[in-house]
Amino acid sequence: MRPPISTILCVPDELLAQILELVLAYPTRFWWAPDFDKFFRTSVSVMLVCRRFRRLATPYLYSHVEVAAGSVGPNFPAASPRATRHLHRTFSQDPSLRRYCRTLHVHFAASDSEAPWRIVDDLAAWLVGTRHLLIDGAFAPGDWDDRPFSIRRTVRSGHNLKRTWDFIHAAFRNMASLEEVSIRTGNGLLSLWTIIHNLRHAVRLRVVSLTGVSCTGSTLPDNAFQIRSALITSLRLSNFQDSPENLRRLLLFPAKLEEFSFASFRLGRTGPWNLSVVAGALSPHKSTLRSLLVGSLGQKSGSLTGFDLSEFTRLEELGLSYWATGSEAGTEAQLLAPSLRAFSWSFHVEDQHSESYFDFQEPQEKWLRTLVHAAVEERVPLRKLQITFVPSDYGKPGEARPKEWPWDCMDRVVGKEMRDLGVTLSHGEPTISRRDFLERGVEVEE
Repeated sequence: MRPPISTILCVPDELLAQILELVLAYPTRFWWAPDFDKFFRTSVSVMLVCRRFRRLATPYLYSHVEVAAGSVGPNFPAASPRATRHLHRTFSQDPSLRRYCRTLHVHFAASDSEAPWRIVDDLAAWLVGTRHLLIDGAFAPGDWDDRPFSIRRTVRSGHNLKRTWDFIHAAFRNMASLEEVSIRTGNGLLSLWTIIHNLRHAVRLRVVSLTGVSCTGSTLPDNAFQIRSALITSLRLSNFQDSPENLRRLLLFPAKLEEFSFASFRLGRTGPWNLSVVAGALSPHKSTLRSLLVGSLGQKSGSLTGFDLSEFTRLEELGLSYWATGSEAGTEAQLLAPSLRAFSWSFHVEDQHSESYFDFQEPQEKWLRTLVHAAVEERVPLRKLQITFVPSDYGKPGEARPKEWPWDCMDRVVGKEMRDLGVTLSHGEPTISRRDFLERGVEVEE
């Protein structure tokens, strides 16, 4: 007598495939080796259940490929050299598996002469169906010579940094379905000129994220690209060290930008930078931009002078740093784009120091309340406010503190009248209780 068929095997392929997709969802990042071991064991167990499970699970198992060119440390066990070699062998022995890759994440080590360059070169040629490419690692300084679109590379002795550019060049040419690219470097040597030279080959690209664009000291040439020719709709820049003029020229590349993020100035910057400069660079996209996020711009006392969003007719989401905006009375209405629905105000400090309890008090409360009332008067659909304010609790008995517990100020911004209109304000959990705040410190005038 045959044993009864398991209930799970009676489920249609379409539904079972959705269940397996949830089970085999690839985490965005493994912080610890045990996390990867758990994921790996689960994946292997699913593949060994039966031939039907194996058939349905295989596309998900190979949809996210993470490899390393050199040793990248214990925080990336999925991209260990050993795992990379085994994965390369699998793709070599069974080419049919290559078509399942949709996300390729490559880690490049800065100075590993034993790095498996042949393996990553093969992946650039094999995984042509990749749609999302992530690259982490070190880069050689890239620059242009006097010939159109040719690249002059300077490589430090003993390093293989130029191989990163070689891989990018091959990947952009081979991966015709590429829609999203994220390139991050920790050495600040990401050449904007070289990136644009390669981006021109990825004709279906929609999302570009760059971290660590270097300061070249030169202006992008007029013939670096055809103006408004790229289909890129989302551009995210972090730790941008190039000039305002090169940012302006870069923003002439996309035809219709819908999302722009410009954050983090931790490693240094060229200037001058302020919100007016950013708004001017974005002017070609006033009729298409829907989401805008701008960090502190390296400022300590910002201003909204010259930053007027009234002509950004489709802007719905706006996120700004307090250190870039300041809280000068009378400037609030400049942020009111006609379609604005959500505004976030961040007090995060990008110089390794924490926010202070003094940073959100009555002036900031009044400024934000005025913004809300101005939105109602101008019939702007602003209904969602978010404050990012996370001061570290370093207070000791007898230390100076401001008059008010900052979170009381935040909670007073939206009164009953505004709440009845659907306006909401959210903020994180307080880092210190009201009682401890009042008992520990000694009140001082700001």
